[in-house]
Amino acid sequence: MSESDAYLDVFPEYSMGIPSSGLDRRFVQENAEPLEGEFVHKIVEKTLRRSSAVVFTTYLVEDGALYNAAVLAEKGRIQAVYRKIHLFDAFGYKESVTFTRARYRFT
Repeated sequence: MSESDAYLDVFPEYSMGIPSSGLDRRFVQENAEPLEGEFVHKIVEKTLRRSSAVVFTTYLVEDGALYNAAVLAEKGRIQAVYRKIHLFDAFGYKESVTFTRARYRFT
């Protein structure tokens, strides 16, 4: 992001990382943060300094639930948060074991 001259940078899913052994619930639990957490804060702060916008994903913890969430941040403010509704349970993957399926809502 720091080398980009685009107004909007879009990062891939699992921006918080994936261990070499593969994504599992333990890794997500250890790394998940609330929206006020350090990972989200650093990225949001960067959009303020750059006067730009970014879409990134985070392992979000809210009320004890773990979400695979996408965040839209612009000029130092979170504009929207999407908690994944349709978890990927196919081809040997089982996101529903790791993440909570969100009910439809945007904030």
